[in-house]
Amino acid sequence: MSGMKIDQTQIVAQALVLLNREGLDGFNLRALAKLLNVQPPALYWHVESKAALFALMAAEVYGKALVAVPEGLAWRQWLLCFGRSLRHALLAQRDGARLCAIAPPLRDGNHESALIAALLAAGLSRNLALTYESSVIALALGWSIYEQNAALREYLAEMVDIEKSFEIGLQAMVAGFPARDA
Repeated sequence: MSGMKIDQTQIVAQALVLLNREGLDGFNLRALAKLLNVQPPALYWHVESKAALFALMAAEVYGKALVAVPEGLAWRQWLLCFGRSLRHALLAQRDGARLCAIAPPLRDGNHESALIAALLAAGLSRNLALTYESSVIALALGWSIYEQNAALREYLAEMVDIEKSFEIGLQAMVAGFPARDA
């Protein structure tokens, strides 16, 4: 098999395509290599492991959520917009919530900075920015995991309007955040 020249960006993009097609349970590096028309060992020149690939894929999902949030918002508005945007990004990707829940953190320093930059610019301390951002991520991840599990989604939908319930929880959480460290 004569392979084409690949890079990490192509690998991550095609990995997300494969995830949409096969789901997390069917995802494997052999299938990804086939999709990229390369031998499986070629992937390891660009990504050290499946876990590292999952970290890059999750960062891409978070990145999609970040770019959807308008600039110049007050921090509470920014958190609300990011929470909604993240939930939509997670739901747009098959098993997106599970992927982001199991992916190891991307430890390049840039990922954390990008996630809290708007909150720091709005005057929050690093500690509060990280705390609030993590809380919003946890809420969006939790609801998205429910929504991407057919049985849980059906069960919840019998009791509550899922969209409305997520929004109520998000607004209540963000409204309760103090503006300064205690």
